[in-house]
Amino acid sequence: MASSSFTKLLFISSLLVASHLCVFADVEGAAEKTVPIAKGLSWQFYAKSCPDAESIIRKELKKIFKEDIAQAAGLLRVHFHDCFVQMVTGQESRPISG
Repeated sequence: MASSSFTKLLFISSLLVASHLCVFADVEGAAEKTVPIAKGLSWQFYAKSCPDAESIIRKELKKIFKEDIAQAAGLLRVHFHDCFVQMVTGQESRPISG
């Protein structure tokens, strides 16, 4: 049961990351002028393939949090502690774990 919850949380958190990318894609041309976060990433990634990604993710997260608000803390932990955050220093492209 815990594995199923973690898998669901990981999936939703991945969608949440995608939604954060969509937040800055509100203006079609403006996002193209901004510098990407890292090589290969795009602010417009879901603009054409799934323009409703953010609203879909928001709706699903509301359902999950309504059932169990503790999932919000778990989601934050996954993003900021366990595995998602990798920092790059200066011109080097080595991830820093910590």
